[in-house]
Amino acid sequence: MSRGSRAQGSRSSLLNSQENEQLEELLGRRCASMATAVAQLFMSLPHSPSTWSLQHTGVVCFIKDNLQRSYFIRMFDLKTGRQVWEQEVYNQIVYSSPRPFFHTFAADIELLCLDPHLKEVHNIFLF
Repeated sequence: MSRGSRAQGSRSSLLNSQENEQLEELLGRRCASMATAVAQLFMSLPHSPSTWSLQHTGVVCFIKDNLQRSYFIRMFDLKTGRQVWEQEVYNQIVYSSPRPFFHTFAADIELLCLDPHLKEVHNIFLF
């Protein structure tokens, strides 16, 4: 990839072309989405560890960030045009799928769950 060029990424069939273009702009020039889906983000917060709390609904991407030389799972809110959540994917990340299309893993602070609206988000966790 040449300097300043846009990394090619995975587009979501759930988004229209304008939404996919907006997502590419939010990702930035040196990032590529390896998988993209619409999902809900739930967190098990420290004050209520036995309850899942809905935090965001948006577009979630498994991203190769060439600038930071790492991989991330990031969620974007296309209505506000901003990133609403991020988790770096590291070698020791503990991931499980207790139910089909219900994916959990420990994040920096809390336990997270990505619950997809459709099967598309499942591909994010086939890395």
